[in-house]
Amino acid sequence: MTRLTIIFFLVISISSCHNKADNTNDISKAILNDTIIPFNGTWASEAYIRILKTTKSPRLSQDSGYFIQIPKSYKDKTFPYLYHEAGGEYHIIKHGTSFYLKSIDNASDSTEIIVADNGNKLKIWNEVFIKTKDSCGVPEDILFKGNYKLNGKPVTFNANGTIVGLDSIKFYAIENDYIGPGFGDLDVVYLGKTSKEKQTHSFLFKADTLFIYKIKCLEIDSSNGDCLDIANDKLRYTLIRS
Repeated sequence: MTRLTIIFFLVISISSCHNKADNTNDISKAILNDTIIPFNGTWASEAYIRILKTTKSPRLSQDSGYFIQIPKSYKDKTFPYLYHEAGGEYHIIKHGTSFYLKSIDNASDSTEIIVADNGNKLKIWNEVFIKTKDSCGVPEDILFKGNYKLNGKPVTFNANGTIVGLDSIKFYAIENDYIGPGFGDLDVVYLGKTSKEKQTHSFLFKADTLFIYKIKCLEIDSSNGDCLDIANDKLRYTLIRS
């Protein structure tokens, strides 16, 4: 499913969930009480998490992954988005014990937000969303986080993008957005001694082993010097999960 298809589905889903009986047309009245939304934070679609775990590839999973950022306050806007693309803008309103997502552009459209699994999941538009720390850190948390062995020595990848025990490499970040040229058919991880200076590598998971490769540029854009295509070069690290 393409990104545009998902966004189109999102718009259609919201329109189809209009409930004339919920009496939620008066947005200004509903948000006057500026209280904390109990389920605020970043939520990722359960389908994205499932596909990411199955493929172990952010590149192959990105079109399935969309998120919704729930603000702390009822006065603030919320919005669903995919990597690279944003959807519409909405308010969250509360009537009684029920919560609704209300379109800012079309006040007649609303859909109920169902809080499930003791607050660990949301059900919106017939989709299930799971609470995450940050949409840009999902692959770090789902795929990389954990303990490994490198030539018998312990290495730890933390979900916050730090590394312990990998030579002088202290920081890493996973590429989430594979739109446009420059990535070929590789999944990309950036490794560095500092959080600001990282070099591009590729990675591949096979069973309990993580392979990290140096990369080489196959084609350079003569107009700006950017790399248009990459391929694996030498294998740099073989890490076995422990």
